[in-house]
Amino acid sequence: MTRDNSTEPARCRKCRAKPSACIKTGRNIKLCGRPGPEKRDLIAIGSSTGGPDALKMFIPLIPKDINAGIVIVQHMPCTFTGLLAEQLNDKSEIEVREAKDFDIIKPGLALIAAGGYHMVVKPSSASQFVVTLNKNAPENNCRPSADVLFRSVAQYYEEKAVGVILTGMGCDGMLGLKAMKEKGSPIIAQDEKSCVVWGMPRSVSEAGLADSVVDIKNIYNEICRYML
Repeated sequence: MTRDNSTEPARCRKCRAKPSACIKTGRNIKLCGRPGPEKRDLIAIGSSTGGPDALKMFIPLIPKDINAGIVIVQHMPCTFTGLLAEQLNDKSEIEVREAKDFDIIKPGLALIAAGGYHMVVKPSSASQFVVTLNKNAPENNCRPSADVLFRSVAQYYEEKAVGVILTGMGCDGMLGLKAMKEKGSPIIAQDEKSCVVWGMPRSVSEAGLADSVVDIKNIYNEICRYML
């Protein structure tokens, strides 16, 4: 049985400690003295079976002025990822497109890994990040693989990202989210009730990596809780 953390008191945004371990400062916001990110400006998402419908439920909720870039791995063959990007773009305030080599990650833009290619993030300058695509060996029998994307996010964004794992079979994404969690990024998993297949989110939840496990309808609201 999964536990919906959305009803629990918010943890400290910097250290993720429970409220009792933090210092109250202003308007009951729970903060502590530990150093944290100036802001989180990347949302990294992994999904598989049932993922297109899940993405269509929450990506359109994201406002066009969101101060974060979005990178998505959806397990799909080539050509279908482009169609998915077009469908999401038509429904959303933000721009959504299939990623190409060296696309710049910027606020209000969601990049979906092209089918048949791994996608990673990397710095292109002191203040700018891009995505690159490659045909390295599949991981977890997947290419694109969420683990590949999440590892690169952990390496370059460290604690300045939010990881999201949606419906899908298997465990792709779990190890990559572990790397993100170790760098200080919060992790959100879709709950069993709203999943088509509770495989990928289950592996993350049972590994103790999920800060929140919520219904797909609440994913964006939960992301907002962790964005600085």
